[in-house]
Amino acid sequence: MEKKILIDNPVVSNIVFYPRKIAIPNDLNSNIEILRLNIGNGIEIGGFFYKNDVKNPTILLFHGNGEIALDYQYIAPIFFE
Repeated sequence: MEKKILIDNPVVSNIVFYPRKIAIPNDLNSNIEILRLNIGNGIEIGGFFYKNDVKNPTILLFHGNGEIALDYQYIAPIFFE
């Protein structure tokens, strides 16, 4: 028999893991492109593309647990070092 835990309850997981909505910042650096991807059924996900020198690799970072791309903006400069 499969053990049920509290986080398996959709009511709980929808609160804990549901990303919050924010206004798209209009004061981003010029090297940042806003990404908006329609994944179907009226659902859109988004992120930031940090343009860099073409000699450097591109890093694609996925995150979860209700976080949003803006939560990671403070560490972005580390990837340019």
